[in-house]
Amino acid sequence: MIKRDIGYIYGNGNEFFGSDYENILDKINNIDFKKLRFCVFYSKGVVANVHRTEMMSYENVLIEKERILKENDDIVQIWLYDYGFGEKTIIEYGFNKLEETWPDFKLRKNGFELAVYNKDCFIEDHNDGLDLKRVCVLICYLSKDWEKGMGGELILTDLNGNKIEIEPKFGNFAIFNFKEANLQHEVKKITHDSFHRKSLIQLISEKDYE
Repeated sequence: MIKRDIGYIYGNGNEFFGSDYENILDKINNIDFKKLRFCVFYSKGVVANVHRTEMMSYENVLIEKERILKENDDIVQIWLYDYGFGEKTIIEYGFNKLEETWPDFKLRKNGFELAVYNKDCFIEDHNDGLDLKRVCVLICYLSKDWEKGMGGELILTDLNGNKIEIEPKFGNFAIFNFKEANLQHEVKKITHDSFHRKSLIQLISEKDYE
């Protein structure tokens, strides 16, 4: 079921984007990310507080994360960026749907983020701030092994103060439209030892802003 209000849309991707949506996610899941190289970001709970590190392999990313976690308890998440993978992401499949949904904006594709959270990762409640060139962000959930109780739910607060929970299970998606509202949101802490919460995050801006 697709649910929509001011500033957000979420639900099952097959229903919103079309019947091939989950097949695209499967192709992304089957990519051997260990062979790719990423630019890595570490955050301290508040997304604005971000530090860039050097390019490194997937294995080294995980090692580096464990080292930092041991040395600094405030580090709570890791971002993996692959700048050469843009044309293979879900946005190539779903862009027309976004243009149809918000026809008043001339949309421009931006780079994507692959976000991987393991145990104890979370994002504190926050909003993303004012960015005039940004229209929306699309989040596509990739983890097939998520079950209730593992954590990692996206919690957004609507304009009436209601808390809305979005499950990070495979096939679900969420879109924030920053032109409509700059909503508060958070990611609940991962509680399961072996669960890795994976998501693709696609940024969309206006074409007038290059």
